[in-house]
Amino acid sequence: MNFFNSFWSKCVLHFILSNILRLAHPAMPHITEELWQVLPGTNDISRSIAITPFPNVTNFNHSRNTTVEKNVDYLLSILNDFTDKSVLPILQEYTGTLVKLLKITNIECIDGLDDKENYVCHNIDGICNLYADIKSIVNFERLMTRLNDQLKPIEKKMEKLQRKISDINYQTYAPKELQEKEQTALAELINTAKDIHSTLKQLKALR
Repeated sequence: MNFFNSFWSKCVLHFILSNILRLAHPAMPHITEELWQVLPGTNDISRSIAITPFPNVTNFNHSRNTTVEKNVDYLLSILNDFTDKSVLPILQEYTGTLVKLLKITNIECIDGLDDKENYVCHNIDGICNLYADIKSIVNFERLMTRLNDQLKPIEKKMEKLQRKISDINYQTYAPKELQEKEQTALAELINTAKDIHSTLKQLKALR
């Protein structure tokens, strides 16, 4: 990070922290006073946070982002429409906006879906179902590679534990509590491996 960006980042953090401390002071007077005393530059404002002016909304006018405020207001208007109208007209009206916000290629409003196997479904407050094409949101190759990477060390631990547990000397001389503990650990590893294998099988079928 260059000096200019670093300097302004520190200025923003200092501005935020100093105002948070002043806001929190009535509820936490002692800790905020301690932090105020070690915060750089606060002595130029006041020697004690107790006599420092309380933050005012006008102090933040220079930090306002009118574009963000307009976007938030627009989103709130969409949400308000959802409470007053049926879902389908709203989705049709705001399709373009939702596509941009969700970073997806398309939204299609339909009465129902016959082939549901290749889709994930989410019910929205009992009003409608939202279906998403699994292949468009899941990178199967990457996910399967990650699962196989998780499986390898698990199978190695299983093999090591199985050899240890089946050893006659271990069975004869190892404390019973230790044997039970490692039997439990082996069972957990086996269950985890089964779950991963099951998931991999399902992903292969969907791919």
